[in-house]
Amino acid sequence: MKKHISPVLFAAFELLATGAAHAEKADIGKHIKIVADTMTKTPGSDKGVKEVLTAAGGGATLSKGSFTVSGETIVVTTYQNGREEVHVSSPNGPATMQQKREGSSLRTEGEARNIYLVIDSKTAVAELREHAKIRHLDGGNTTDESAGDGISYDILTEAVTVRGASSPLGRPLGPLTSMLPNHQSQHPQIES
Repeated sequence: MKKHISPVLFAAFELLATGAAHAEKADIGKHIKIVADTMTKTPGSDKGVKEVLTAAGGGATLSKGSFTVSGETIVVTTYQNGREEVHVSSPNGPATMQQKREGSSLRTEGEARNIYLVIDSKTAVAELREHAKIRHLDGGNTTDESAGDGISYDILTEAVTVRGASSPLGRPLGPLTSMLPNHQSQHPQIES
């Protein structure tokens, strides 16, 4: 007897499967570039913090290789060990991200009220929070799209995890949505 995987599990499977075309491998070694109307750099005051850079205005944009985020304000905290944490916020409109996939014209786009990045020598993860959406595009066509209260996006492997809002008791409050391509022959099945 065959059982079909639930739509939520299938959505997670499909999104992970799309990660086969990885991000530009050299992105992790690239320097961060920021463009904004104003920038303020202050020395770190907490132990372990090397410096804090705040950029605002003019659609502040941060890029690292093929990965770009934009918003009203960008705060970059650099630690002594080289780890960088970035908070991109846009209270009046969505903060956005975009990444080109290696060796193709495919790209990933996302938006949320807040985007948090954690970057060190081995990892690069984006957390999209509050009204988060992420989509994969092939040229001008959307190949898959998901939305939820929070989305984790691994910049290097392109793995996506979508979360809905939940109550203090852990019960779901917000919906998860996914739009996936129609590949009927590729629907995963579980044997029992």
